[in-house]
Amino acid sequence: MQRSEEIATSRPQNPDGFEPNDYASPTVSFDFSNVQAQRIQQPVAVAPAPIPTKPVRPSKARRNPFFALISFFIVLILLAIAGLFFFEFQSAVMASANISFSPQVHTISQVFHIRGSLAQSRVDVNTATIPVKTLASSKTGSLTGDTSQTCILPGFGCQNLVTSDDVDRISGQLKQNLDGQVSQNLRGQLEGLGANQVGSKVFTTTSSTSDPQVGTESKTVTVTMTEQGQVAYFLKHDAQDLARLLLNQQVQKLGPNYILKGSYTQIGQPVVDGVDNSGLVSIKVAAASLVQYQFPPAQLSGIKNAIKGKKIKDAIFYMKQQPGVDANTVAIHVTVGDTMPEDIQHMRIQPINPANYPPVQLPKV
Repeated sequence: MQRSEEIATSRPQNPDGFEPNDYASPTVSFDFSNVQAQRIQQPVAVAPAPIPTKPVRPSKARRNPFFALISFFIVLILLAIAGLFFFEFQSAVMASANISFSPQVHTISQVFHIRGSLAQSRVDVNTATIPVKTLASSKTGSLTGDTSQTCILPGFGCQNLVTSDDVDRISGQLKQNLDGQVSQNLRGQLEGLGANQVGSKVFTTTSSTSDPQVGTESKTVTVTMTEQGQVAYFLKHDAQDLARLLLNQQVQKLGPNYILKGSYTQIGQPVVDGVDNSGLVSIKVAAASLVQYQFPPAQLSGIKNAIKGKKIKDAIFYMKQQPGVDANTVAIHVTVGDTMPEDIQHMRIQPINPANYPPVQLPKV
């Protein structure tokens, strides 16, 4: 360093500048190039590494379980919303198909010829035979009438005697009266049973007496008689049940999975066609109904697997050939493109009942 010879003049003290003594002090001039070089040469002192100390953990605030539960439910709701959005988005992107069609419906009608037999105890669909039974009723009554007058000579020696003609005449009147009552009683029983009469009623006089007896002198005679009536019959519901079973047999001939539409099934009143010498009764019963195809789950699943990945027109053509499908009602709607989805989970197949059913009419017997 070089020391200067000049001394500065003393000035009054100034808190913001130099003091007077500072002006009288000698000045020193520095060679900054040397100072710069010395700074470069002097090694930089490395500060010692601080000694690690264990940080003081702040005391944890006690958590409120209510807010934790609320947070948990919020997370669940957000996850549910995200899941729904994902599936909706996936459904919108992936193609899906709606397949609809109606089952085939047919009208079936027939007059069935069945038989009734006294030897039959139950309805037999194999022989188409129903039981025939008998019903009996009896009535006892009395009727009094005048006797005939006989004379030795006209107007002389006359007396009233009971004759066989008197008894027969009164018996005939009584029998007619009793038969009418028995017939009415039998008719009421048949109606109560829901039965059809087979043949005519048969009436038999089981007992008959006159009082007084023939040859006795009397002005009147009373005849007492018991009359019995008997009739053969069959139950209407037996004949109709058999006709329904026979109609079901006809349905099975159309193929499997066809069933009768119960609400459209009509069974007519049985009509007796005749009775042969052996007592076998011929009966006619008309029946009619609608027959509808019912798709089993296995068939619907098979249709899905068969048409997956096909063009819509090819899928429609295939479905029109399937058993039980009404070809005029097949419709397919695909959300994207003109090809059926490869995944059957994206196919919805739904048989739809026909909007209108054909009329059902019983055939004439």
